[in-house]
Amino acid sequence: MSWLPSVLQEVVAPTLQEYASRDKVCVIYHEYPLSQHRYAPNAARYCEAAYLIGRNQALKVMDALFSNQDQWSEDGKIEAVLSKAISKQEFAKIKSNLREPSIDQSIRRGIALATASGVRGTPTMFVYYSGAKQKVENPQQMSYPIFKEYFDRHSK
Repeated sequence: MSWLPSVLQEVVAPTLQEYASRDKVCVIYHEYPLSQHRYAPNAARYCEAAYLIGRNQALKVMDALFSNQDQWSEDGKIEAVLSKAISKQEFAKIKSNLREPSIDQSIRRGIALATASGVRGTPTMFVYYSGAKQKVENPQQMSYPIFKEYFDRHSK
């Protein structure tokens, strides 16, 4: 099981619920497929293609990919995983969007940003506040109370 679903449910979702509604938090996600993972670039392309349809579709795709990472990272059968998570119409649109040049450009920008920011692995999060930037290299080891205390301390 991947780290993302638990981090999304236990950290990101409550953070967004409590702080985004008060315009104190904004989440920006960048693709950063690691070179040692053979099928990661293709998975990143599907995520980007889903974003072209909408945020909700992208979240479904991301959740399906991260929840089933053990499976598709071994056999490369990304489409089999996604076809169970989204409608046939969404899947058809995503497959059509894979031809968009902007997808590869976006992934290259994400990789360049990660490289420039010193990202050595995933997951990595950055928290910006009052002109400062802090890197969180293992967010799966954090809990919501820790993030809440951190945000409360820095959002005054």
